[in-house]
Amino acid sequence: MSALLRRGSRLRPTPLRLAALPLHPSRQLHVRSVSILSGLGKLAGRTAGRGVIGLGVGAGTLTWAEWKVDGFKQNAVGVLSDVNEKLGQAYDTLSSTASSTFSSVSSTATDLSQSAAEAWAEAALGAEHRFDLLRNRFKEAFAAREGAEEEHEQEEQPEPPKDKKGPLASIAAAMAASAPVLVDAEEQRAGGGDDPTGDLMLLTRKLIEIRSILLSIGEEAGLTLPSIVVIGSQSSGKSSVLEAIVGREFLPKGDNMVTRRPIELTLIHTPASPADPNPKTFAEFPSLGPGHITDFSLVQQTLVDLNLSVPAAECVSDSPIHLRIHSPNVPDLSLVDLPGYVQISSMDQPEELKDKINKLCDKYIRSPNIILAVCAADVDLANSPALRASKKVDPLGMRTIGVVTKMDLVQPEVGAAILANGRYPLALGYVGVVCKASSKGREGRLIKKDADGGSLIAPIKAQEDAYFGSNAETFSQENMLVGTGTLKRRLMQVLEESMAASLHTISNAVAIELEEASYQFKVQYNDRSISAESYVAETMDHLKARIMELGKGFSKAEVRRMLKSAIDEQVLDLLAQQYWADLKTPELNKLGNDSKLSPEELDLYWQRKLDAISSSLTKSGVGRASTQLVVDAIRAQLSQLAGEEPLTYHPEAAERVNATADALLRERFSLTSDQVENSVKPFKYEVEVEPKEWDQGRERSVELVQRELNMCEGALTKIKDAVGGRKLRGAMEYVGELEEKERRRRERRREAKAGGEEWIEEDDASDPTRPAYNPALLAKAREAMFLSSRSGILRLRLQALKSRRCKLGPDQKAFCPEAFLNVVADKLSHTAVQFINIELLVEFFYQFPREIDTRLGYDLDRSEVQAFARENPAVRTHLTLQDRKEKLEMVAEKLDSLVKLQREKAQQSPLRRHEQRRGLFGMF
Repeated sequence: MSALLRRGSRLRPTPLRLAALPLHPSRQLHVRSVSILSGLGKLAGRTAGRGVIGLGVGAGTLTWAEWKVDGFKQNAVGVLSDVNEKLGQAYDTLSSTASSTFSSVSSTATDLSQSAAEAWAEAALGAEHRFDLLRNRFKEAFAAREGAEEEHEQEEQPEPPKDKKGPLASIAAAMAASAPVLVDAEEQRAGGGDDPTGDLMLLTRKLIEIRSILLSIGEEAGLTLPSIVVIGSQSSGKSSVLEAIVGREFLPKGDNMVTRRPIELTLIHTPASPADPNPKTFAEFPSLGPGHITDFSLVQQTLVDLNLSVPAAECVSDSPIHLRIHSPNVPDLSLVDLPGYVQISSMDQPEELKDKINKLCDKYIRSPNIILAVCAADVDLANSPALRASKKVDPLGMRTIGVVTKMDLVQPEVGAAILANGRYPLALGYVGVVCKASSKGREGRLIKKDADGGSLIAPIKAQEDAYFGSNAETFSQENMLVGTGTLKRRLMQVLEESMAASLHTISNAVAIELEEASYQFKVQYNDRSISAESYVAETMDHLKARIMELGKGFSKAEVRRMLKSAIDEQVLDLLAQQYWADLKTPELNKLGNDSKLSPEELDLYWQRKLDAISSSLTKSGVGRASTQLVVDAIRAQLSQLAGEEPLTYHPEAAERVNATADALLRERFSLTSDQVENSVKPFKYEVEVEPKEWDQGRERSVELVQRELNMCEGALTKIKDAVGGRKLRGAMEYVGELEEKERRRRERRREAKAGGEEWIEEDDASDPTRPAYNPALLAKAREAMFLSSRSGILRLRLQALKSRRCKLGPDQKAFCPEAFLNVVADKLSHTAVQFINIELLVEFFYQFPREIDTRLGYDLDRSEVQAFARENPAVRTHLTLQDRKEKLEMVAEKLDSLVKLQREKAQQSPLRRHEQRRGLFGMF
């Protein structure tokens, strides 16, 4: 009501909530203040002229204090009686002489003003002595009522007063007329008045935006902005009321508990604009990510799923569901839908369900939230759980609005009695609604929705107009509020007043939080700002720099060394199979020492053996093997890179880097390996060796054989140290005897088979005096024997490579196969590296950084960039504090502008009225 008074008179609301005349529920209401001075002017014309005018001015000072309680008229009745008696006496005295009238009336009026002020101060809740506001009220009253007084005086028939109380009755009527009355909003707009909803929700809309910003940074502890909390029993019609306000069916419904979590509903008004003349209605769930949902059946199903996520054993959770609805048909409101009160838990519900719901509702209905107590008209208000709960936290009902649903299920007189606010009074009153169709003569309870988008606005309005219109006489009583439209406006007014009262509190709390955040940002980061985009760019630059360093590590010389090392290992394996395991190899050493023996005279056995080894080396898939070797080396380096900062904080990015590298390497692998295979084909048939190449190959072969010899001797030494030299020698002798017996047995078997005799296995009579050896020791002995034999062969081959014959040149390759095969391996590595470098390395390290830019930089949207940056704990902490500080600065700026706007309105409104009219004596 204070909002109505403020719109009609453009003054600050007074502490008393004054009575209002009833209007049709579908019409907007407005307050027009009628000043007492208009009645005083008429009284002066009918009585003693200027002296009586003075009396009227004195009586007008009785409006010194303004009040906001419903009992204003009742409390003023006794006072008016005393005023009438004293004014009657003053009137007799003033009639005697004109000269003494003015002074006597002034004295009497002064006494009356003091008496009235004292009487009203005792009857009311409190008094606000605002003489300046009253003086401005007088000026406005003269300006507003001047034309109406002239018309009224022309129509009146001047009659002399029948008794001495006639003028006093006029004064009482004028004082009663000064109370605010409700006028139709359409009438006001037709008369050229201001739009009552023009600036009504500006403050609310801005504060809702501020709350959204604060919630986004987790500033819930200091958040004291009020919300409208909807409470009621399960069958009271809470969901229907909320859907009627929104105009869409979106809440889960059912006989059992369907609301298990609080639904924090934010309604955002989206007015039409030239760019969007017909804005759509859509919903969004902030916690589920961005996305506009225009199908409200999907919203309903999502709410059902989110509510059913609460385990059946708990049934109720205090974790809220955040839902925003944007629509041109809703006001800016912040609502909270809570689980309905239950009287008795069903068999499938826990026993503590009732207490859980009560505690959850008590948590939300605390101050400063506004309570929307939903009650059904066909249930006695004494049995309403919502009213009982609200009375505990709001005994006077100063922040409780009663909503009476199912008005069509009771007699109109019964419903009007409930809305009269007499039996269970609430300071904010009751509003009656009909959100569902009557069950009389109809098949279903639900009303029919519009075909256009399923809107409920027009059907509900038609239903309420039909019901309340047919009972207009009953619901036209004083203070009777009915209809969903009236409920919306009522909620807008109350929420705006509550948020305006919290404006300074929020401003102070935000200032404290901003100061703390600024101090931390200065101390920790020296006011250095960063952004997620800059961090991503720095990470990409660092990654590309590391890739460039990696590319430098794959130079031609390094790749050649890598390939040569791998082929050398393959050469040693072939030598071990074909030469070092051959029992005739010592004979090759003797032949090499014979200086009279030429390479042409050497046995073909050794010539063919060398050709076979060389062919095996060149035909063993060198192209694929060498290419695979380089690819594996690149992957190993990238895996190591992924384990370094900052990629250690970004596992998904590291996987994407590896996936990008694999894709490029697979693309180049086949082409590269084929090119290498084609390039080494000539070496499969003939290998030409220059003397210089032979010398270099021989020297490298000496190094390889010496390394192999050292490895054998080192392994043999470890076995001796582990087993013991004496014990190992005994085991080796025993193994040697067993091998010799096995050799002789094979010879006898072969001889018997050749002579056609039957072979009979002889019993092996072992020496009982020989110690027993366990299988593990025998295995070590066999390994030691192998290493010892291999070491002897390697010493012989090392001597051969250092001999004079091997130094003669490439013609001696049959005597020195190790040197020749080393030269072949060197030629293969030199040839392969040329094509691997061109076809694989150059292309890969050229494309890879650009692919990284595309897939990790340019391909990321805003949310992905933010998520990437916040994966780094240090960056996340920096960004969180920076974001908190920036948003608090934004909120502080918005709050300061709202505070200034409120202050300017309060200062400019009386000033504007002062310019329009200066008052009766030029002083007011």
